Amino acid sequence: MAQEKRARIDAFAEGVWRSRDHDAIVCVDVIAAGTTLVTSMAHGRRTFALPPLEATAGPHEWLRIDDIEFRGSDGRDATLGPRDLENRPDRERPLALRSMLGELLAAAPLDRPVYVACLRNLSATVAHLAAHHDRIAIVAAGLAGEFRFEDEMVAAWIARDLRAAGHSPEDRATALAIERWRRGDVSLIGLGKSAERLRTLGLQAELGFIMSHVDDVGTVCRLSGSEISVALPVIEPGEDAAWTQASPLEQRRAS
Repeated sequence: MAQEKRARIDAFAEGVWRSRDHDAIVCVDVIAAGTTLVTSMAHGRRTFALPPLEATAGPHEWLRIDDIEFRGSDGRDATLGPRDLENRPDRERPLALRSMLGELLAAAPLDRPVYVACLRNLSATVAHLAAHHDRIAIVAAGLAGEFRFEDEMVAAWIARDLRAAGHSPEDRATALAIERWRRGDVSLIGLGKSAERLRTLGLQAELGFIMSHVDDVGTVCRLSGSEISVALPVIEPGEDAAWTQASPLEQRRAS
């Protein structure tokens, strides 16, 4: 008997531990480590997601860097955001990114596929999940255990597109989140706590990059230990997905 296809949103990082009975887990992180990791993978870099305090072992040529959320704390200033990474010419250098997302990923179940998603690889991730997994947990990563609405909003868009592909909401909370963010817009991200922190740190350009790069890469990012790998097949931006209903982003572009 075929397993019913379902998707569930967990609005808090602890959802990684609560999702052990699901076929796959996708961690959504918009600001900013998730976007940095996806950007790195889109460039073809070898990419590692590490907890904040873990030593970045590896050859000297590796790019050992902290997420921009750490800038200004504990005297750390060797930080990197997705815009910084996009503009670097040394794309042959592997990236080892220390972040709170890295800490979350390190605690994920080892016996389940775990993916990283952000605005950039939204449709590619949905198409892969819909084609390969029946019960999917979508975890809004937040920051250091705190809720971040932009992560829940993008998680809701993923759940909505999965529903269009045949995955029903697993619980009432997921159905309500889909409805709550149905008319959400990327511009809302600029109103959140994470966006305000970036502005306080003088990182308006990084925020602008995150908000303006939407569904523009076809890279599906899957965790393999501490390394991020590409889950095949990869779809190109604009390529037809596995269903006919337009995604929320496509609907907004068409309106």
